[in-house]
Amino acid sequence: MNILKNRTFRDIGLFLPLALCYFAGLPTSLPDFDAGEFALLAMKGGIAHPPGYPLLTLVLRSVVMIFQKLVPLIPLLACVSIFFTVAAAIITHKIARAYTGNETASLFGVYLIFLTGIIWRSATAIEPFALNLFLSAFCLYALYHALESNEDRQIKKWFMLTGLTFGLSFCNHHSMAFLLPSAILTWVFITTSRLTALKWFSLGSLLGLLPLVSFFFNTANPIYVWGDWNVPMERLLTHLLRHEYGTFTLFAGATGHFFNGIKHFFITLPATFSFILIVPAIVGVFIPFFTQREEVCPVVQKNRFMIVVITAFIFTGPVFLSFFNLPRTDWAYFMGERFFALPILFLALPSAVFMAMLQNNLSKTILVLLMGVSLSLHILNQWPAAERKSATFYEAHIRNILEIVEDNAVVVTTSDLDYYGLLYGIHLVKPEKKNVLIVQEGLWHLDWYRKDNISQAFPDFDRYNLSIDHYFFLLLKKRPVYLIRTPKKDEPNAKFLPLSYPVGPFIKLVSSQDLLLPALKLFQLNEHLLLNKMELPTAFTREKGNLWEQSMLTYYLRTWDYLAAIMSDKGHSKLEEACKKYGQLYQTGSLD
Repeated sequence: MNILKNRTFRDIGLFLPLALCYFAGLPTSLPDFDAGEFALLAMKGGIAHPPGYPLLTLVLRSVVMIFQKLVPLIPLLACVSIFFTVAAAIITHKIARAYTGNETASLFGVYLIFLTGIIWRSATAIEPFALNLFLSAFCLYALYHALESNEDRQIKKWFMLTGLTFGLSFCNHHSMAFLLPSAILTWVFITTSRLTALKWFSLGSLLGLLPLVSFFFNTANPIYVWGDWNVPMERLLTHLLRHEYGTFTLFAGATGHFFNGIKHFFITLPATFSFILIVPAIVGVFIPFFTQREEVCPVVQKNRFMIVVITAFIFTGPVFLSFFNLPRTDWAYFMGERFFALPILFLALPSAVFMAMLQNNLSKTILVLLMGVSLSLHILNQWPAAERKSATFYEAHIRNILEIVEDNAVVVTTSDLDYYGLLYGIHLVKPEKKNVLIVQEGLWHLDWYRKDNISQAFPDFDRYNLSIDHYFFLLLKKRPVYLIRTPKKDEPNAKFLPLSYPVGPFIKLVSSQDLLLPALKLFQLNEHLLLNKMELPTAFTREKGNLWEQSMLTYYLRTWDYLAAIMSDKGHSKLEEACKKYGQLYQTGSLD
């Protein structure tokens, strides 16, 4: 027991440098995608979008209740992801070390994988991917030991733990369901106790589903509940199976080809491995099948376990991604890349096997030097895309919006990032704006969402089958309405929508021609907002920001392009030049 305890502490020490790398890029303000939703749930409780992520919500809520007075919210929640990712790295190291019998090679393989930009970003995100990596690594660890066990008691234990990870993953992220073929292969490979193993696997799975109970205690939360839970069991099935989205699709209504996600995955893989370091991952897959050297793979079941790992890579990678039906757009690919972390995890073992083979042909000093230089260059190559500390404009963008709008305004968006970010903003950043109504136009087709939204705007209204346009018409009679969305490619600079004009990052709708602002007043309003109300993007966002950060800048640039075109039409050359200079602030950061 002491030996096991000492080795565990030693493993933790071996991965402190990995944790330090993650901490170096820790976000200090709200990260992208669903982070706003999970931050809100961590503070206030409630139910997330399908499949609900009850396990992650429980973990985040618990962490916040214990540590919220000690650590700011966003770094605290990101630290949860770091904890699970480093834990996944330690578990993966245990597997690779046991498989190769070579700690040095194992460390290289695991560090190589966990310092890829995609896993690195998962480690500092406020999303379910880090927890998913941890559960998947533990599942693989249990499968390895089940395959190596000869005693019934051990087989029972490891299959129960395997089942437990599947149950818990069902309460977190559905992608781990694609590890089931690997579990089935392991079950086929064991020669005894198959029926007993299946029973214990089933028991573990049922125990893992216990976090689902939390749904029934969060439905009355007035702050944020996704879906209509008046019929709880019916809603539970709808939620878990993601009926509104499609069970395994990335977003509703995806019309792309099944091959697009697979193609993009393999195209991005070389850069993810800093190009040259993809060689160990590829070559290492084949070594156990073409060598009998025990110093490379001393375990009896080496070929079978590598088959289990390859199967995990194939099903969580190409097979899972084929369900996305991704359109061939930068946005779709940007969203899909977050799901690449799981299959990449399974390339740690082949990478370790490759380095174990090299150690048999090189002196240890040369090998350690080679690994140190390789990983150092790998870190430098991956850092720009991986770090989140410099990406601060998302939360600044949310503050800009809430600084501009009236307390009773309605903000309409088609983007989940704006939607979740603004929900986070009105409850946690500027609670004095809690009466601002946020409308996600993409959810308007859902009956429960229309009813909830209309009820907030018109408590005495009983018609819930309104079109979004009819809803806008009614809203404009009593509340200011702003649209925030990415400009369409074919949208002229000088035209947006009838009865509307640009304000900061918005398009403001008005109910009559009389309410449209003259060009000079419109310029003065936007100049005042720019100079006195809004935060400007950092140099990092302008020069190195990802697709989402660059997209946010188009909201602001659109306004100044529009005003420059209006001033040009009216012959106001000085004001036209001023508009162009103000637009430059979002491109170069300078008025020169």
